[in-house]
Amino acid sequence: MHTLPAGGQPAPGTRSRPAGSTRWELIGPLFLCLGIALLARLYGWQQDRLAAMSAENHWRQEARAEIERFRGGWTYALQVESAMDRLRRSVGAMLKARSEVSGETFARLFRSAVPVSHRPEGTLVFAFRVDPAGNHETMRGPGLESAMGRLVGNVLVAALSPDAVSSARRPSLDRQASGLFGELVSLDVLARLRRGRLTGSRWRGGDYLMVWNAAETAHGTVLWLALFPRKAATASKPVELALKKGAARCRGRMWPVLVPLIPESGQVRTRVASGTVPPAALRRLHTAIAECGSRNRIASAGSIGKTISGLWVMRDIISTTLPYELWMIGFVPAQARGEALPPWERGLYAALFGGFLLFAARRAMNPGQSDLSLRVWFAGYVALAGVVPLGIVWVLASWWITANAERRAGEMERMAEDRLVRLDLMSIREVDRFAETCGKAIENPSLLKRLVGAPAGAAGQAAVDRELAGLRAAGLPAEYMHVFRPGRDSFMSTAPGANDRPNRGLFQLQSGMLNMTFIFGDPKHTEEYTKSIQGRARLSFEAFKAVFTDVFGRYYYDVRRRGHLFRGSDEPLFMTYDLISSPDRFLLGVVFATRAREHFASLLGDEIARWRVMLPGVRVAWGRMMPGGFEPSGDTARILSPDLTRTLNDAARAGTMRISRSGERISIARPCDRMPGFIAGMEFSTAGIRREAARNILLLENILSIIVSILFLIGLGVGRHLLQPLSRLEAGLRRAASGDLDTRVGLERPDEIGEVTNAFDRMIDGLRERRELGRFVSATLDQDVAQERETAVGPREVEGAVLVSDLRSFTTISETKPVDDVVGMLNAHLEAMAGAIHAAGGKIDRFIGDAVIAAFYGESPAENARRALSAAVAMRRAHERRLAERRAGGAFEYGMGVGIDAGKLLVGSFGTSERMERAVLGPPREFAECLEADSKKGRHTTIVLSPEMIRLLGGSTAGFEKVPGSNGWELVELPPEAGA
Repeated sequence: MHTLPAGGQPAPGTRSRPAGSTRWELIGPLFLCLGIALLARLYGWQQDRLAAMSAENHWRQEARAEIERFRGGWTYALQVESAMDRLRRSVGAMLKARSEVSGETFARLFRSAVPVSHRPEGTLVFAFRVDPAGNHETMRGPGLESAMGRLVGNVLVAALSPDAVSSARRPSLDRQASGLFGELVSLDVLARLRRGRLTGSRWRGGDYLMVWNAAETAHGTVLWLALFPRKAATASKPVELALKKGAARCRGRMWPVLVPLIPESGQVRTRVASGTVPPAALRRLHTAIAECGSRNRIASAGSIGKTISGLWVMRDIISTTLPYELWMIGFVPAQARGEALPPWERGLYAALFGGFLLFAARRAMNPGQSDLSLRVWFAGYVALAGVVPLGIVWVLASWWITANAERRAGEMERMAEDRLVRLDLMSIREVDRFAETCGKAIENPSLLKRLVGAPAGAAGQAAVDRELAGLRAAGLPAEYMHVFRPGRDSFMSTAPGANDRPNRGLFQLQSGMLNMTFIFGDPKHTEEYTKSIQGRARLSFEAFKAVFTDVFGRYYYDVRRRGHLFRGSDEPLFMTYDLISSPDRFLLGVVFATRAREHFASLLGDEIARWRVMLPGVRVAWGRMMPGGFEPSGDTARILSPDLTRTLNDAARAGTMRISRSGERISIARPCDRMPGFIAGMEFSTAGIRREAARNILLLENILSIIVSILFLIGLGVGRHLLQPLSRLEAGLRRAASGDLDTRVGLERPDEIGEVTNAFDRMIDGLRERRELGRFVSATLDQDVAQERETAVGPREVEGAVLVSDLRSFTTISETKPVDDVVGMLNAHLEAMAGAIHAAGGKIDRFIGDAVIAAFYGESPAENARRALSAAVAMRRAHERRLAERRAGGAFEYGMGVGIDAGKLLVGSFGTSERMERAVLGPPREFAECLEADSKKGRHTTIVLSPEMIRLLGGSTAGFEKVPGSNGWELVELPPEAGA
């Protein structure tokens, strides 16, 4: 560290730095720190944004899922049906595991599935074990009923397979069902419409809600019936239970709140599960609802609302029978708030701030120098100009890769939804295929001729039955056939083994539509056609005639021979028809139909098997929709995961598409709108997309690392090319500063560095020469020269003394003595003289051969005179010592003389712009040279002083002797040495 000399002035040869230079030197480190901080904040912002998007998407999906779960389970009926489905699954799992299901086991499973609040006192439960032959056994256990068990078992076993019930036995079973459960509950209603569904009934004169179901496996069947008192629908408080279950599922992330559609007396009285919603959240919700003009300002239906401070909300209508909206409310997740910086970012900011403060403090304490080497500055420049932009590229590129991964994950989800929609639309293909097959069959002229010519009555019915049997034997997929002969009669035929009930409903509908077409399409025979319509066909025709105009007939005629899906019964049907006419009238109307579920099941099985091959790693499942959930079909059960099973059950209960997420796995389930009673779902993982994004980011990081490494190597090369020579130059300067002037950098380069190093070598050469000269020239002379350069002042006049010394007979000695001896003698003499002069504070002006000229100034005239005399005395003593040494060595002797004068001197540099020479001029110098010549006349010390010197030394001539023939005074005797 440099310090200022006493007096606070800079040391000679140093420069004072501008006052504002320290502030400018802080700009580089400041920008470097700001660049790193900006890069860190940009990366932190990216991570915060991604985390916020992920948190918002997760919250939205979870809120929607909870709304759908609430919609699928807010009533007593939905909750009981769901409990019965859970019971069916539990019993089915035990049967598949070949475990015995005893009465005690079933009773325990029933109590576990149905909450206590939903099975109040008076609840009746029947359970039956059914063998493959259809024989049933009443199960006995705690809480299980056995009275009237045989009768109940007969009806329920028949309801398991209603198509297998013979026509002779059906009336008896219908009477038994109506007698047990009420007049409106027939066997068909019980079997086809109410399995697994809560149904109002009359049991022994009491008002009950009944539900029945069965667990059917290859290893056995368990069948049961539960009867709940009707009061249980209200006493069980199903809405409160649904709210409580929803709050428990959300685990504090959000809470369900029922908000009335119409406030009571201007006040919003919400319904929540007791002790679940934080009071602060409820107060904010109440305030926001009370102050808003429209609830859409808080949140649109089905979207997240963020207008309530600290809360996210989502609202939706649950049912037209529930006078409330369901609001899902929750505190904004920490990932979406982004309030606190992550620890690594806080630590980085603290390190940057502390490092900058430390650097600024060191600069403030050492304003005259830099703490950072050129290497550090160069590295900082590379970091600022290379690493920081690359870091920004990395942040932006990684953001794009991550956002693209999110987009692809969203597209994957949408593609899965589209696949399920297209799967549903494939039902049209099956319908069209059915229509095409039936259309080809009806094009057979002989078939049409036989149908037109068939006899009336029972013979005609038998003929139609035979034609259907023949067509089916030839591969026709139709199970039902209707033949309408306008103006004559009509026939309805059902294939053996097929349920006749859907056919009857379809026949009633088609009879009205076809008769409308016949009558309004053929005005000439309207009266004939109308008279032939009798019974129920007449009622159907009149109903259509009252609703539709005559244009309907033309429309119905135009869409013949096309496939149609008929949903008029519990069993959806494929249906197609055609109209046959002669040139003057309609002859025939033929309708083909078949039950659609088998075709749907075949389509789903084949298509999903193909998907499994095409989509490795994707779980694809399908099955039937049950009242309480989903029943897997085919080999679906073995590939189901818990998440996909839950999603399928939720979608089946709600009747709408459901999407759920568990980590990177997404489950989607969608009920088939065009294939009633079926549901399909997919489960896939976006982990592959995340892994690919991670690989891309890693690749990006590797590429950027390679670029940084290349920059680093380039920096090293540039540093080696630029900084290493400077390091050598610095080392050379340090060696030169320590006195080693033999050092050389020695770089031969054709650039600026080469020029600098060559200049350095020349400087060293100059310093070496100066050092040699410094043996004879005083250091104070250097100070004078430096002072002149700094002050830009030329030669100046000073008061001083001039000393001139010369050897006696040097010309003779140089001519008579060996050169080496002369040179050695002269060098030793001059070195001794110069030392004496320097010791006395004199400045050697020059050496002229054997002569020495020195000046003494800078002090008072008397002091200058005293120092000049002291230098002369020291020179004389040094000369005597040299003579004694030479005498002892046998060398030749030589003499010397000294002349000294004082007065006004002109001191400075003189010469041209190309060459300047330092000199001391003036009369004292000329007179001193004369006095030195007069010293040859001296008889004592040969030190001759001018009268001016005598005056300055006090004016006394004591100790001096007048030199004959001169104005000078010779010092008679040398004063004693100090300490002698």
